[in-house]
Amino acid sequence: MRGEHFLFVSRSGYSSALAWRIRQEGHQVRMYIEAPGQRDIADGFVDKSVRWRSDLKDASVAVFDDTLGHGALAEALRRRGKTVLGGSAWTDRLEDDRAFAQDELRKAGAPAMEYWQFENFEDAVRHLRDHAGRFVIKPGGPAQEDKKLVFVGAHSESQDTLRILRTYQAEESGRIQGLHVQRRIEGVEVGVGGFFDGRDFVRPLPLIFESKRLHAGDVGILTGGMGVCVRWGAPTPIFERTIARMRERLAQENYRGFIDLTCMVNPDGIYPLEFTARFGYPTLAVLIEGFEKNSVGDFFAGLARGQAPELRIRQPYHAGTRITMPPYPYRDPKTFRTFSQGVAIDLPQTGGGIHIEDVKRVEGEWRVAGGSGVILTVVGSGRTPETACRQTRPFLANFKALNRNAAYRDDIGESWPDDLHRLRDWGYLGDSDL
Repeated sequence: MRGEHFLFVSRSGYSSALAWRIRQEGHQVRMYIEAPGQRDIADGFVDKSVRWRSDLKDASVAVFDDTLGHGALAEALRRRGKTVLGGSAWTDRLEDDRAFAQDELRKAGAPAMEYWQFENFEDAVRHLRDHAGRFVIKPGGPAQEDKKLVFVGAHSESQDTLRILRTYQAEESGRIQGLHVQRRIEGVEVGVGGFFDGRDFVRPLPLIFESKRLHAGDVGILTGGMGVCVRWGAPTPIFERTIARMRERLAQENYRGFIDLTCMVNPDGIYPLEFTARFGYPTLAVLIEGFEKNSVGDFFAGLARGQAPELRIRQPYHAGTRITMPPYPYRDPKTFRTFSQGVAIDLPQTGGGIHIEDVKRVEGEWRVAGGSGVILTVVGSGRTPETACRQTRPFLANFKALNRNAAYRDDIGESWPDDLHRLRDWGYLGDSDL
């Protein structure tokens, strides 16, 4: 399959690396970016759309890269006969309404987390005072996209969680619409899911290990992601006991795209935390790095058409490290303008393993675009997790020497082999090797 015309409809330019990769394979690509402050992302290497609905008539494949209404748009267009990669109103709600997601898991016969949903701060504070423990706070409404507002309590008497609730009430109440509270579970955090073609998950399947803390050693504030490790293989017991039980409902929704379920796993059981009913970032970069050369556009076109496309993976293990600049993970326009906006990026290479994010191409130079300070993700691959992690280190060292304002974690994947061993010892991997 060649000569596809992809139209990306993106909320903030999230899928620019995928759009560029597909364009490099010879397909036509246009991208529409909704957020005005993000619209220079991908300038100079991806053609832009100003009115995506007008451009839709020329597209053979439309791609929606978010929830919060993008799934509902994809569903409506699919019903009109358009070839669309994206979700539905129901899958939007799976991600955007965490309480709803837990209830849907229960309906499907999958494990689900105990949760408490509060519409106001006072009820949440009262509950935590009456039920002391370590809790996880996940704000709802517009604030839920700001991952640094997710709070993981450490004090057994809830003192730290109560303090953060008061702070959020004073500083963030305008953005926070409801509070989702879960009891903190210890174990290995792992994502299960994969690409769904409207009927079933496409094999092989990824196991996803995210690193979201800002600093090495897994400390610091939570971010949208500092690194991701992926292991490809056959279905695992974690997959079969959780998201696989949603297969029939996903087929009813005619879902076509990527979906995963993040779980906390320990010897006592599997505890689902939340869905990602879209591409994840920087997960998407690590996933497509595993694809055989020149197969990405064909795969996604086939997925959108529900044709059960073949997924050919080069290596079983992939590890990606995200490189950022100020003010990431904060949104601070003044800091961004001072230190990062339009800054030239000295890339020692732009070939395999390099996945650009919020950048543009100006007169032959790579420059920082958008407003987030997310620059690129570098991905290593190998037959073992250790090999995949080692492969990124020379690039990272060289990039740091050339770009002194850049920041990244130098420990992505260090705990990955131990996490895999623990999952295997607990009986959660089964015979799932690639």
